[in-house]
Amino acid sequence: HLSRAKNLARGSLQDARRSVWNLRPQALESKALDVALQDEVREFNVEGKGTASFSVVGDKRPLPPRVETTLLRICQECLTNILKHARATKTDVVLHFGPDSVSLRVSDNGIGFSVAQAQSRGGAPGMGLAGMEERAELLGGKFSVNSKPGEGTVIEAEVPTE
Repeated sequence: HLSRAKNLARGSLQDARRSVWNLRPQALESKALDVALQDEVREFNVEGKGTASFSVVGDKRPLPPRVETTLLRICQECLTNILKHARATKTDVVLHFGPDSVSLRVSDNGIGFSVAQAQSRGGAPGMGLAGMEERAELLGGKFSVNSKPGEGTVIEAEVPTE
């Protein structure tokens, strides 16, 4: 456990440095977005709190680096929130390639929450729901959260690819 914690801390520090310098996440340096997302889901499953699946819909194609980074960060935040708060036993991550956009959908069967209450609490920029929404909107995209207490959560981000 200590070795794993050290490795996670090193990786987080590297990612923080890369973010400060506005560099691509290390996970995307040598991998396509779908492979990086699959790795995130695999890591989520190692945590042992429920199971997660990953799928790709549509014809995969290369994406602009900003789009890949945005969707990877949104997925990471969603999975982190699920681990911390949702008590979910099942999580699904879907990457959907449309004709001129790409979307990410993360859904879980956890305890859910009141979206209105979560939004009224706000949060620090770059964190939580507000940060995910901001990331998508900076690329001209859309972001939505659907959740109710006791009914799980669905988060979707769609960004244009052209």
